Amino acid sequence: MRVEKQPEVKKEEVFVPHQPMNKITVLAILTVMSSLLFWFLWSRMLVTGVSFSFVSRDVASVVVTFFSFCLMFVLAGVSSVLIIRKLIFLILAFMLGLSTMVFSRVSIWSVVAGIMVLLAFFNWYREISADLKSRIKFLPNRTLGTGLKTVVTVLILAASFSYYGFLVSGQDASEKFSNSLVTTSSRAVQNILEMYYQDKFSPKMTLDEFVANITDVLGDVNLDTGQKDLNEIINQGLNHAQQQLVIEARNDFLKTMGIEAAGSETMDLVVEKIVRKNMDKYLGSLQKYIPAILALGLFLLLNIFNFIYCELIKSFSYVIFHILAWLKFVKVKKVQVEAEKITL
Repeated sequence: MRVEKQPEVKKEEVFVPHQPMNKITVLAILTVMSSLLFWFLWSRMLVTGVSFSFVSRDVASVVVTFFSFCLMFVLAGVSSVLIIRKLIFLILAFMLGLSTMVFSRVSIWSVVAGIMVLLAFFNWYREISADLKSRIKFLPNRTLGTGLKTVVTVLILAASFSYYGFLVSGQDASEKFSNSLVTTSSRAVQNILEMYYQDKFSPKMTLDEFVANITDVLGDVNLDTGQKDLNEIINQGLNHAQQQLVIEARNDFLKTMGIEAAGSETMDLVVEKIVRKNMDKYLGSLQKYIPAILALGLFLLLNIFNFIYCELIKSFSYVIFHILAWLKFVKVKKVQVEAEKITL
């Protein structure tokens, strides 16, 4: 009896990615280094402050910090795509969380920031893994865009917690913050005075010089009567009268401002006294809430540009993946998969 040969059924090819530890190690090191770079630059900005002056190096510092923030996400996203072992990536996420505390004061707030970073990156890893399983064709910008907006928001929130911890932690944190606030406000007031009074004001000018400039009590006194002795007596009297007018104007100025200062004190010190007095008068006990308000304001300000961060991260990821493919660091392999179709 003749038996027909049954057609051979082609089994679905199971794709098991190769995971060489040397490449995983390189990815992990690059990701952690990018995270350390960002948190280092972030801590430097918190310590030195930012004036956003186009003639200073602050703009360059902001730009470099911004790109290091994006680079951290790009490398973390690449690692999420290429590392399939959850335990390995969990260790990497732990190191990323730990990097938040390397350059900052260790406090409850820095610990909270580190935990947020750990959970954010590990949750992003899970979403990327789920997206990879559901896709037939790998698209770097689409895959890394999965859940990216949320993880960027959490990282910005972690940076804000780090900023809040910087303001309130450490010895004499309240006094240091108050002094910093006074210094910053004094600089702002000095800039306004320079714009308004122009040549009549300078931070290194003495109080008497400033009062004389704004009241115009000092003029060129050089009366000539034709008699030398008489000229000297009259001019001395006029100079004495002008000095008395300056003293009276200075006293009125100090009384109006409600401070005490000598006529020889420079205007930067006088402005600082004025700012400190008014800050204590109008803020008082509310100063303890200012760090929280500043941290919240920083979060809202940075989160406004969330869309820009996400688009740049996806664009950089596209470029990085093509560079890695060109360097033969990653390989794109096509496999057959079983798919369900639905019809009537």
